[in-house]
Order: sequence, then C-alpha cells, then structure tokens
Amino acid sequence: DIMNKTKKRQNCIEAFTGEGVLGLFQEANKVLEKIQNTLEDYLETKRMEFP
Repeated sequence: DIMNKTKKRQNCIEAFTGEGVLGLFQEANKVLEKIQNTLEDYLETKRMEFP
C-alpha cells in the first residue's frame, strides 16, 4: 500500500511524510525484528541437533 502511494507521488518526501506512515514503518520494523529473532532461535536449535 505504501509503495503504491509512493508510485503515485513522484516526490518521496511527500510520500513518506503522510499521516500514519511512520507508525506503519515502526510496526513493520518490530514485526521484522521478532521474525529475525525467532528464526535465529530456530536455526540455533537445528545447529545443536546436527553439529
């Protein structure tokens, strides 16, 4: 959704300073960090099983 709005607006500053955009990116970053941590934990357990 954000990328579609950015495509419509040729000025990236206008596209990314819209209402709620910062919050969306902050939430996406939190989710990404959680996914990365979970994946790292999973891979660590697999490394321990197959040395």
